[in-house]
Amino acid sequence: MYPSQFKDKRGFIQSIIQAVQQHQINLIFPASESTLVVLDEFRSEIERHTRLAAPSSEAIECAIDKVRTYDLAEKIGIPVPKTVCVHSVPEAVRAAKEIGYPVILKRRGICLYKKLRSNLDLKVAYIPSEGALVAMLAQTSKDNDFPIMQEYCRGIGICVSAVMDGNTPLCLFQYERTRENPITGGVSTSRESMPLHPKLRDHTVNLLRAMQYKGVAMVEFKYDSARDRFTLMEVNPRIQTSTALALHAGADIPYIIYSLFAHERRITADSYRAGVKCTRLSLDLETVENYLRGVTQRAFLTGEREHLPSRWSVAIDFLKDLRPSVRGDVMCVSDPLPGLVESYAILSTYASRLARRIGVRDGR
Repeated sequence: MYPSQFKDKRGFIQSIIQAVQQHQINLIFPASESTLVVLDEFRSEIERHTRLAAPSSEAIECAIDKVRTYDLAEKIGIPVPKTVCVHSVPEAVRAAKEIGYPVILKRRGICLYKKLRSNLDLKVAYIPSEGALVAMLAQTSKDNDFPIMQEYCRGIGICVSAVMDGNTPLCLFQYERTRENPITGGVSTSRESMPLHPKLRDHTVNLLRAMQYKGVAMVEFKYDSARDRFTLMEVNPRIQTSTALALHAGADIPYIIYSLFAHERRITADSYRAGVKCTRLSLDLETVENYLRGVTQRAFLTGEREHLPSRWSVAIDFLKDLRPSVRGDVMCVSDPLPGLVESYAILSTYASRLARRIGVRDGR
């Protein structure tokens, strides 16, 4: 357990250094954007005691700052969404009319990153109309701190997990986000490995080379089948939940990172198995239940139902994914305890809900 990196940076760093010394840890893997940013801020202090499996500070800044990411990608010919920085409500209204509704509001980067100086209480918002835009900006923007505005890109999420050593790709692992929470777009709950698409290989390698990248990154795209077009969404400069899928498919991304940073050895993963599926059961169950109940969290999509799967197909796909050949993010035969804990938590949640419902029916 460590102090919150949001509330007590110094306490967080001291606890990490103490753990490094106590357990003789020779490499730290940042597993969230917030811990990565704070560890990078105190990198010189951390690296007096151990190694940090993270790209350079310059590469982290370029990945976290979405505007810088899009500018760099556009210069080297990678398609990006129309993106505008706004500084007032009238400017936002004018920009939205030019982009066309629905529009997306996003933080430019994580609030912990000092160079962006943003305290927006917002991650992503999907805006269907001018009225909704004005209301959202009134709710989230303060002290002239405004989100960036972006066009909505329809399509499926296709990602490439990459490990780079400068100009050299050590591993490129592609997968599709087959289900997300919420189902209309969000955190992936179900994924499937895919053969590496030549165009995505070029986009990913060229972008990370331009960033002079060393380490692991997840480069996310949206694929619009109607236009046969990949559009860059973001670069995540850290290890991902999807690493479980990569391991099941035969791409040992953690070991490649470890070898690179701990021993300066280049180990490559030239191939992996396509068609391997992996789910996070607890989150996937929540996703499907919410969708069956009619919860989408995307108001503007109510007029675009033809682009969404039917409830029956979602339910059937979920049941199919319970077959033994579908792997788990948490559940694993060789390391069963985390999976047992997750199963117990799921059963406890639904047992509590059932008990409350029975209590209400009995008039208790």
